[in-house]
Formats: sequence, structure tokens, C-alpha cells
Amino acid sequence: MAHKVRRDMLGDELSSEPCWYILLDLYRSAALGWRVQITSLSPAIGAPHSTVRRWLSLLIGEGLIIRSDDPGDRRRSYVGLTPKGFILLEEYFRELRAQAKWPPS
Repeated sequence: MAHKVRRDMLGDELSSEPCWYILLDLYRSAALGWRVQITSLSPAIGAPHSTVRRWLSLLIGEGLIIRSDDPGDRRRSYVGLTPKGFILLEEYFRELRAQAKWPPS
């Protein structure tokens, strides 16, 4: 059920596992108020750095995440969900709850 909802909302390409794990990690980080360095995503989602960079480019192009450079250290960059990306994930979890009828009445 969850994968179907994800695929219906994001399409086949963006619902693939590396991309989805990036979105989930950024959603969790946004909810906790954490900034995410690009270099920390590879170990967080268990994917090679080149894979993460490829998916980040796609997600930036889709307007779901934004990249920002650290003004104090130009070697460091951060990524985070855009409002559009955050809302999309909120809608995803809302739809899962609705389909699972959660919380139970």
C-alpha cells in the first residue's frame, strides 16, 4: 500500500528507493530542525556519493529540495526540503493514515 501511494504521488522515477530515502531523511531532519550536509546523505541512506548527487540534481530540478552553500565554508553545502517537498511528504503520510484508517476509531 505505501509503495503504491508513493508511486501515485511521485511517479516511478522519484519513488525509487535512493530518491525516497533522501526525501525521508530530509523530512525527518526538517521536522527536527536539523541542517543536512550533502556529504552526510550517503551514509544516512546507504548509497554511494555519486548516486546521492545524481538524485539530488533531479530533486532540485523538480523543486522538492533546495541546496545552499555554507557562507562560512564554501566547501560545505546543505540540502533541505522546499515547502513544496515538505507538503508533498505531509500529504503522503496523511494519505497513508487515511487508507489505513489511522488512528482507529
